[in-house]
Amino acid sequence: MDLKEHIKKVLREQGTPEENNIIDELSDILKTWETKDYPSAEVRYRTYYRDIENLINSTLKKQP
Repeated sequence: MDLKEHIKKVLREQGTPEENNIIDELSDILKTWETKDYPSAEVRYRTYYRDIENLINSTLKKQP
């Protein structure tokens, strides 16, 4: 495969800007979860739930 075909292939496989933004936001959430100390398992899972719920809501608000 020549360079031009390789570039076309890579561009076709790229997500939309919205998809890439969600991936970036999920990466940030995961980094926070890895480094944060939680006082209990309940607080941890409630925080996880809230973070994902907030991401979903903010993503839906951005849609036309």
